[in-house]
Amino acid sequence: MDGTRTSSVQASFVEDLQTKMRLDRTDGVAPPPYEFEVLDAVLNAVVIELGNELESVRTPVISLVAELEENIDRQKLRMLLKLSKQASAFEHKAKLVRTVLDDILESNDSLSALYLTDNAQNVHGPEDLSEVESMLESYYAICDEIAQDAQSLTSMIKNTDDIVQTILDTNRNSLMLLHLKFISCTLALGTGTFVASFYGMNIQNVLTEADLGFVVVSAGSVTCIAGAGWFGLRIVGNLKRVTMKRNKGFLG
Repeated sequence: MDGTRTSSVQASFVEDLQTKMRLDRTDGVAPPPYEFEVLDAVLNAVVIELGNELESVRTPVISLVAELEENIDRQKLRMLLKLSKQASAFEHKAKLVRTVLDDILESNDSLSALYLTDNAQNVHGPEDLSEVESMLESYYAICDEIAQDAQSLTSMIKNTDDIVQTILDTNRNSLMLLHLKFISCTLALGTGTFVASFYGMNIQNVLTEADLGFVVVSAGSVTCIAGAGWFGLRIVGNLKRVTMKRNKGFLG
């Protein structure tokens, strides 16, 4: 949290507390103890800050996810990683606040200890916990909702990252298969060239002296190229089917 935000939170807390202290009590209803006024103002500032921080993370996440649906690049992936860390840290913070409130609500001793004024005057009994309990339960519900929203946001980022990684893996596999196809075609062309090279050597042989030698060598080269190319592409095709079967078995 930067200095500007800290000052804003402090100013909001002080203003809320002053407002509570200036409330008109002419209706005959006894005002709550001072410590409850302060506790209410503190918890209110906490939930407001949590809500603001949630929005500061959720807005760019939603925008980035929409952009990733259109185009995937390195800069967006780096931003997704950064937002993932921020969302995880915020989720931990929200759950921590919720856990603290839950622990207090589960302990009557902790609830009783919050009655500072009554405890100082020895007028408070263990059955008089409804006032502070009601206040803490209301803030617990708000914190629980914020924590659930943070968890949903983290899950959204994780699902988006999984989808992006799947797309990148698919593209990488496609490029590898294309590379293997080029290698197979190059190997086939090299095989045909190797066979034809015997005809072009300055060596006396039957093919160079025969009338149909050029036709035979040309046909043999084409046949070698076609055969080697078919064999290489068949291996690539089998490799692709094996990969798809493995992925299907993993997902199924």
